[in-house]
Amino acid sequence: LARLRACAPDFRVVAEETANTEELTDAPTWVVDPIDGTTNFIHRQSECCVLIGLAVRKRPVLGVCFIPKMDELYTAIKGHGAFCNGRRISCSGCEDLTKALVNLHMPSYSRGPKVVERILGVTRDLLAHPVRGVRCGGSAGVDMIHVARGRLDAYFEVGIYPWDVCAGAVIVEEA
Repeated sequence: LARLRACAPDFRVVAEETANTEELTDAPTWVVDPIDGTTNFIHRQSECCVLIGLAVRKRPVLGVCFIPKMDELYTAIKGHGAFCNGRRISCSGCEDLTKALVNLHMPSYSRGPKVVERILGVTRDLLAHPVRGVRCGGSAGVDMIHVARGRLDAYFEVGIYPWDVCAGAVIVEEA
């Protein structure tokens, strides 16, 4: 965070660690999650990453995601495409839910009755539709990258925060 502040001192910084002191405004803002998929990280799972996004007027315009265990660096700038280690990437293009592989994120931080019921309701709807398959990953950033790469066709999560999706949103939209 110190390097981002040094490189762009006029930009704000919102991170999971600063959530109680900083809020997203119209000003250019770095939106950072230094370890997305913390539970996976603690359990030595590969599905965790570093997320750095830039939002201007509360809209994501730049995204960076690094997945260390896969040695994959994803980058995107609004209007300029999405890339993995310098190579262009694209989504699957799947438009038929019966052929879609969908990832749902089961939060480890919020499991109140409303959240649980909403997740179960979405899961029931997807399975009844039906989709080809439903998976659970554990990192919003990695799940969004899998959509951008065409490894997944959709991703859904209840109770998401800006640092979880800012970088990934740009990468998915550009892919």
